[in-house]
Amino acid sequence: DNIDTGQSKRGARELYNVGATAATEIHRIFDVGGKDVDKIRHGIMPELTYSYIPNVSQTDLPDFATAIPEQNTLTYSLTNTLLAKLNEKDGSKSYLEFLRFKLAQTYDFKEARRGDVDPPKDRRPFGDVYMELDVKPLQYLSFVARNTYSVNSGEWLQTSYDLNVSDWRGDSATVGYRSTKNVVTVVNPTTATLPFTSFQYSQAAGEEIDLSLKAAVTKSVD
Repeated sequence: DNIDTGQSKRGARELYNVGATAATEIHRIFDVGGKDVDKIRHGIMPELTYSYIPNVSQTDLPDFATAIPEQNTLTYSLTNTLLAKLNEKDGSKSYLEFLRFKLAQTYDFKEARRGDVDPPKDRRPFGDVYMELDVKPLQYLSFVARNTYSVNSGEWLQTSYDLNVSDWRGDSATVGYRSTKNVVTVVNPTTATLPFTSFQYSQAAGEEIDLSLKAAVTKSVD
């Protein structure tokens, strides 16, 4: 992309990124035959994502442009889901995914081959383990967890928990807990918002409790 700051300073950068994702799902259905729960479907989905961005010189960039780092990674994840088929009072059927659990991690080939590390055990090709947990035992009750664990330091870098209670009107109450360790310049393609791209960020240590209340006054006013 060509960049012009409007101040007679121009910069150029040419690079490409390629990647591929492969996923499959296996499942089994258990016939419960209960009064409320008819069947339960257990699904398992493994997924692999490869991402590559070459090492390109970016010394000619304007001050406001951020250099895009080289990337050669493989992200692997495993997701488990439990879906219930429910018996409604009127004889109809409904579905509720009451459990979703995902683990993901990224392996960095560039870091694994880094030659300036002696001894080689100081290389850290295995990235953080990212965990997602969604539990919804009832239609109006849910629990969500989003945690990040460092296999290199052996500590939780980030923990996030939310418990939500709601009703048929749309009223809800949510209590959340957040805890983060001090992290500087982390490259984590596992949770990138765009496919096959990484990002860098810094976060300060912190701990907080959040409370959210919502009341549905009318159909159009909360």
